[in-house]
Amino acid sequence: MLAYVDNGLQPGTSYNYDAAAINKTGQGNKAVLSNVWTLPQASNYIRQVNTTTESGTINFNVPRGTKGFRILVDEQRTLETSSVLSEYTITEFVHLD
Repeated sequence: MLAYVDNGLQPGTSYNYDAAAINKTGQGNKAVLSNVWTLPQASNYIRQVNTTTESGTINFNVPRGTKGFRILVDEQRTLETSSVLSEYTITEFVHLD
């Protein structure tokens, strides 16, 4: 099996690839791999913008190529957004007595 590593790609960017086998009689049909996305870079800005006894709102930048966010709360619960938001309000707090 032959492997190819494409270095120097940009985060959150779509790339297209095609490959064809060649020998002394010529080139075979191309195999095409389209719309391959690299992972987005990490959000490098996050801050608390509002907090009440029942909720907390965070604000963050949206890196190129982002399709949603996975937010980890207290290293235990994960919240996911399916859209690109730059602000999210967490309302599922656990009250410890």
